[in-house]
Amino acid sequence: MSHLIRSHVRTLACAALLAFLAACGGDGTPDGKSHFDETAPATAISSQQAQPITHAFTEAGTYTLTLTGTYTGPADTLQVWWSFSGQGSVNGNTEPSYTVTGAPVAVNQSIDVTLTGAGPWELIVASQVVGPSTGILTDLKLHGIEH
Repeated sequence: MSHLIRSHVRTLACAALLAFLAACGGDGTPDGKSHFDETAPATAISSQQAQPITHAFTEAGTYTLTLTGTYTGPADTLQVWWSFSGQGSVNGNTEPSYTVTGAPVAVNQSIDVTLTGAGPWELIVASQVVGPSTGILTDLKLHGIEH
């Protein structure tokens, strides 16, 4: 068998294995854990609540959620919080505040959430500034992985 044919056979075997794992409930990742990534467009943040990311969960379970991004604006206090609907529990700081001095501020927070019951469940990442200023939240990314 030529090298080219063996290479194609290996490629087809790998594709068949991934399809089999997906059919068994896996998502093709080596650890079989479900995960998701969402990115919000650049969002103007003012004293009015903004909801740059919403995510609907389809399965009960325990997830680690990590939120990262950059806020740029004048001196103020930025609030970024997690809001959930549905049954479950949350472990971690769900309402962090960031002091803004005029330099860009890195948003970086993680929580663990356990979703219970039959659902549905929805997560809203909300934010606003305390004072009258307005800034921009960029590269806001939500990463979730099931345990």
